[in-house]
Amino acid sequence: AFNLVLFDGNCRAFYQPDYQNRAYTNFLDGFVGPGFLYQTFLVYAKYDDLRIGSSKSHNDFKLSAAVSIHQFAYISTKRVLGGYWGGEILVSGTKGHLVTDAGRSDDEGIGDTFVGTFIQGDRRSFVLGNYTIPFYTRFLVGATLPTGDYDHDKDFTVGSNLITYQLYNSSTFFLTPRWAASWRIMYFFHTKNSDFGPNKDNLRPGQLFNIHFSTCYQVAKGVRLGVLGHYWRQTTDDKLNGNRLRGRELAFALGPGIFLDRVVGKCHLFWESHVLFDTKIRNRPEGNIYQTRLALVF
Repeated sequence: AFNLVLFDGNCRAFYQPDYQNRAYTNFLDGFVGPGFLYQTFLVYAKYDDLRIGSSKSHNDFKLSAAVSIHQFAYISTKRVLGGYWGGEILVSGTKGHLVTDAGRSDDEGIGDTFVGTFIQGDRRSFVLGNYTIPFYTRFLVGATLPTGDYDHDKDFTVGSNLITYQLYNSSTFFLTPRWAASWRIMYFFHTKNSDFGPNKDNLRPGQLFNIHFSTCYQVAKGVRLGVLGHYWRQTTDDKLNGNRLRGRELAFALGPGIFLDRVVGKCHLFWESHVLFDTKIRNRPEGNIYQTRLALVF
C-alpha cells in the first residue's frame, strides 16, 4: 500500500514495503465459495513511535496513512488439483504523510498492484476421536507489481519500485458450528530497487515470514465477534549495494473485531471491522491499524 524509503539523521531505515498484509485478512479467510468476489478495504495506520531494535528512537517520528484497496477475484466451478482454480487482482490508493527530524514527507496516489492465482479447496474434515472438524484451505502464488508512483527523493512514497513475490496458505477451521479459527501463512521475496534514495542506491529488502491468525464466535445469526492477530518476522538481512544490513524487522499485534454476513437478493454480503494494536516491535514503526472491509460474492 505504501513504502518508507529513507530516514536522515540517526534513524535506521526500514525497508519492508507495508503492503505485505498487516491486518488485511479476516475472520473466515480460508472459506470462499465459487463465483465473482469484490471487496473494498479501508485501512488507516497511525504510528507515533519508531523502534531501533526494541528501544524507542529519540528522533521525531509520526506516520499516518489512509489506504483504500479494491479486490476483484473469480473462483471457478471446475476442479483442478483437488480444488477450484481462481485468480485475483488488488489495486490500492494511498494518502499519507511522515514527519521526522528531516522534515515532512507527503504522497498520495495509486499504489502497487497485486495479481495472483490460487487453488481453493472444497470442504474437508479431520477426525479427533468422535470429534469431526470441517475445514477449508487455499494455496496462492502471486506478485505485487511496481505500478505505484515512486520518488527516490521522498521518505514516504506510495510506490516501492520493486517486485514482491508471495506464497501463502489460508485455512479456516469450524471447531464447532458457531466457533471458527483461521490462519494465513505467508512468505515474501523481493527483487532489487535500483533507484533507492537520493543517491540512487541498490536496495534488496530481506525475505519476510508473516502469519495472520484469528478466532471468532457466532453470537447471533450473521454476527460474529472475535480476536485477530498477526506476526511479522524478517528472515534474511536487507542488502544495500550488496552489503548486508543488520536490524531485521519484527512485529506482533492483537485486537478485537466484528464480522457480519447477510444474503441480499442473489448476493452474499460480508462486512468486517477490526483494530490491531502493536504489542511487540523491532526495527520498524509501532502504532495501531484500523480496518473496515465490505465484500460481495455474486
